[in-house]
Amino acid sequence: MKPDLADSPFLVAKGVAQPGEDALRQMHTDLGQRLAQLQQAKNESEASHRSTREQMADAIESASAIGSVNAELRESERRFRAMIDALPMAIYTTDAEGRITHFNPAAVEFSGRAIELGTDRWCVSWKLYHADGTPMPHGECPMAIALKVGRAVRGEEAIMERPDGTRRWFAPYPTPLRDSEGRIVGGINMLVDITERKQAEMTTASLAAIVESSDDAIISKT
Repeated sequence: MKPDLADSPFLVAKGVAQPGEDALRQMHTDLGQRLAQLQQAKNESEASHRSTREQMADAIESASAIGSVNAELRESERRFRAMIDALPMAIYTTDAEGRITHFNPAAVEFSGRAIELGTDRWCVSWKLYHADGTPMPHGECPMAIALKVGRAVRGEEAIMERPDGTRRWFAPYPTPLRDSEGRIVGGINMLVDITERKQAEMTTASLAAIVESSDDAIISKT
């Protein structure tokens, strides 16, 4: 009995088996699905590449922006320090813990010593004294107080002793520095030399005392 070629998935042409109509349709369907899968994979790959490129571009742009901001901050800090260095008064800055971060030449001249960045704390002086002559610990100096209480200290007078033994009167102006959120990040202090004024005051007081004692002596004789 001969097979019914119409029911076969293959057709015979010139002795070669050929796919039947149903098989061709299935193959066409499978091929279409496969092409669709490949196209979807290609689209996803391209989208992924675009996303990666966009992320890289964003990262590069952000890095460039950050670099620009950092450069501006460095330049601003350089100008700030150059301005401080040019001033004739002793000025220095500290971090939030009181460690000296910068000082100008006038601070070195006024203190009479080699100031050590990151080691010296709160003040640039060798020794400190209160106005009445009693020793002042560095941790109790006006700058230390300003950083601890978070406000500027004004109206104080103190005495600085240099390593060579000489002493200078000064008026400090310590002020805390804050970031954009109000946190204390450091401080800046200016030391105004008032030695000549204090010496003049003491001379005036001494002369006044002499005059008063002389008047008392004259009155007593009469």
